[in-house]
Amino acid sequence: MRDSFFAGAPAWHNHPMSRPTPLTVTLPDDLDAFIRERVAAGRFASPSDAVRAAVALLERTEREGDLTRDEIRREILVGIEQVEAGHVRDGEKAFQDIRQKLGLR
Repeated sequence: MRDSFFAGAPAWHNHPMSRPTPLTVTLPDDLDAFIRERVAAGRFASPSDAVRAAVALLERTEREGDLTRDEIRREILVGIEQVEAGHVRDGEKAFQDIRQKLGLR
């Protein structure tokens, strides 16, 4: 079960050239307890494994967020190109058509 989290994690966490670097982290009591509970439950082999998983998740989340922002930017550019090419329709008319098709008016 422990390995399933790392399946989508970046390769740096087990890269042959990567050696663990000691890092001291101070956590609030509730997060410390949470990590220790996960270790006691067998979810992680050690608190270090739990913290590595958390950092890997943070990295993946931020990377995916960057992709999402890039996708939004691309879609905005497509929309601008469509407007400039005249491929637009009046928004109020479009919503009237949708309401009519759905039988809402």
